[in-house]
Amino acid sequence: MLDYTIIILGGKKVGRDNLISIIVPIYNAEKYLHECINSILNQTYKNFELILVDDGSNDKSWEIINEYSRKYNKIIGIKKKNRGSNSARKRGLEIASGKFIMFVDADDYIDKSLCSKLIYFMLSEDVDIVLSREMKILDGKKIGAIGKWPQGKYSGITIAENIINLNCFYSENMSGSLCADLFKKEIISPIFRSVDLEIFFGEDYACLLLALLDSKYVYFLEECLYYYRQNQHSTMHTYTRSNYTSTRYLYHFLISELKSRKSTSKIYKQIEYIIFYCLLLGGYEVFKAKPFLFPFKNVKNGSKIIIYGSGIFGGSLYNYICQYKKNNIVLWVDKKHTEYRDMGFPVFSIDSIFHTEYDYIVIAILRTEIALQAKKELEQIGINSEKIVLIDQALISFNELPKDF
Repeated sequence: MLDYTIIILGGKKVGRDNLISIIVPIYNAEKYLHECINSILNQTYKNFELILVDDGSNDKSWEIINEYSRKYNKIIGIKKKNRGSNSARKRGLEIASGKFIMFVDADDYIDKSLCSKLIYFMLSEDVDIVLSREMKILDGKKIGAIGKWPQGKYSGITIAENIINLNCFYSENMSGSLCADLFKKEIISPIFRSVDLEIFFGEDYACLLLALLDSKYVYFLEECLYYYRQNQHSTMHTYTRSNYTSTRYLYHFLISELKSRKSTSKIYKQIEYIIFYCLLLGGYEVFKAKPFLFPFKNVKNGSKIIIYGSGIFGGSLYNYICQYKKNNIVLWVDKKHTEYRDMGFPVFSIDSIFHTEYDYIVIAILRTEIALQAKKELEQIGINSEKIVLIDQALISFNELPKDF
């Protein structure tokens, strides 16, 4: 078992020049901010500065930041106008004095050994980025790690080609987040200088992809040492025009940036998948001219459908159909129907299917393995498999976007 608390390389302890600048963008995060900051202060690796950037909060976040910055010399507090998390990260990078950069979101927390393990592999493997895994937390309970990839050293482009599993839609080999990772400042700073701040949907993925393409080698740490808090009330999603617009900016930014970088067909496919992922979650209007319910090719307009799934995609699909009325929703079902009904959504039990006349059951779940499991369970209770439809992976293509996108 490696001791990461005292790091020795080549017979010498790691010097003070290996400072990590930890940047935390903050917006109305008073509920969890103490836990987040304390988890950082408790790191076994002490050679870090903590930059807390208040992005225009109107709760007590700034008071909490002041409380800590007065007590700890290594904490820097910044207050700015609200422009989004990437704007806050960019501001933090502008004053960061560390050789290495790490990002933590204000409602998350980290294991005390995260910094020491990331810096250990950064230095011992001589890489530009160290990636690690995130553990999802819901209501204080661990509900599963994000992604799965063999631990080891890889070329930057190899990891860039494999963030998303291209064999299905949608599944991640590793998190597309900027958190839980350690970057050389010289790698990540130029990307933030060029990133379009109008992008707030998929912005982490965009910055990570470009950083990987700019890196010679990266190291992937299989261990989960970052705890990502998932908010139950944010799992339902209301479509807004700004999400659609943000995804357009994301698309054009990435395509433009690839012109100056070595790229492959797999990289373009990665971008294709993330763009469609973002559109399905918050930009469904782009598909309104289709003669069928995208991306379910067999579901022609006018069909009577049951939506299975009340997560972000299910909510986006429900809102789209209610707005444009090209299909008839006869039922909306989910295993957790009671929770969603308590939040005010018209979601019913799976058993309700047997009392409803319909043409198709649309599995509104993006995660491939979960969607396949849902289909299997419906078949096991006697639902005709021909009436159950999943996302058609062949439709996840830039060819399906309108020319003016």
